[in-house]
Amino acid sequence: MSSQGYYGSSYDRYVENTNTSTLHKMKETYWTTKQAVIKKLGKKEDEHVVASDSALDAKLEVFKAIQKSSMDLLRVIERYQDRLCAVAQEENAVGRFLKSHSSHDKTRAGKMMAAVGKSQSFSAQQRLALRVPLVRLYQEVETFRYRAISDTLVTVNRMEGARTEYRGALLWMKNVSEELDPDTYKQLEKFRKVQAQVRKTKQRFDKLKLDVMQKVDLLAASRCNMFSHVLANYQSTLLHFWEKTSRTMSAVAESFKGYQYYEFNMLKELTDTSRQLAEQTSSRQPAEKDTEDVSETLLSLDDGEEQKEKDKTREDTQQDAKKAEGDDFGPFMDFHDDEAAMKELEEELERAEKMLGSVKKQAGEQQKQAPGLKEYSSSKIMGGYR
Repeated sequence: MSSQGYYGSSYDRYVENTNTSTLHKMKETYWTTKQAVIKKLGKKEDEHVVASDSALDAKLEVFKAIQKSSMDLLRVIERYQDRLCAVAQEENAVGRFLKSHSSHDKTRAGKMMAAVGKSQSFSAQQRLALRVPLVRLYQEVETFRYRAISDTLVTVNRMEGARTEYRGALLWMKNVSEELDPDTYKQLEKFRKVQAQVRKTKQRFDKLKLDVMQKVDLLAASRCNMFSHVLANYQSTLLHFWEKTSRTMSAVAESFKGYQYYEFNMLKELTDTSRQLAEQTSSRQPAEKDTEDVSETLLSLDDGEEQKEKDKTREDTQQDAKKAEGDDFGPFMDFHDDEAAMKELEEELERAEKMLGSVKKQAGEQQKQAPGLKEYSSSKIMGGYR
């Protein structure tokens, strides 16, 4: 070979073109396989070689995170759609149940059941509209996974193969350099052949390394762009759904203010709770109203005729309120029996006695008691004040 005059870089190019022997290929395969086994077993590699690929490893971690999150997102969207349909189905069933049973109750409670049932069915119908942007999101993520991620994965696998070959060539060169004797021509020629192999594998690895890093950056940017477009439609649909349902529920709540006592026939354990809520709700408004009425009573005690006229006015007002019981837009009335009404009235008077004292108690009794209690004369009330 020396007679042909190959020296320096010319010799290196000559060696690169002549490294096609079977023995050379076998050695190359051996060291590549050894590097693959070292990587598979998780043995420690040269720290400097590993540190040189730190930027590439960081990009690979980003790619793995994108790949895993895309798979998880597809599963979550599938479960989300199933749960959404199940909730809408149950919500519609509740609405139909309330509407069907509202016809058996002719009181305001039946009207409340009908209104709530219609609002539940409306909410179920509007909830199903969320499936349209969800299906679109699922299709976009699935296309992103099968196209962009798969293409990047092919490049990553090619890069990993090139890196294994490159690191295997480095191990080969390290082994040859330990036995290198500059005075021995054959060993020097062998080292140059291995060095040419390292240069060749490094060139291929660097090219694929750059491709992988660029594709991962492009993959992350394209995913953000996809989400910004698809999720905007889902967000607007979700906000529209909550606006319409909240407006409907608010309208139903405004038309049925307060708490309506309901006598449970099947669920007996709910009767006491329902009665307590009815008492608490009904005691708030009379307490506020009693304060104003007592002030008016104190100013009009000197005139007995004026007091009787006010009593008559209050009695007419109560009769008008009873007539408004069947009105859709009337006040919320109690529908329990007379004994329960009297018991509730007595409890309200006891609370008024504690809050307003003896003077306010007599004024409240005059306003709220049964017709027999309305015949208090103004002289008796004046005697109580003295």
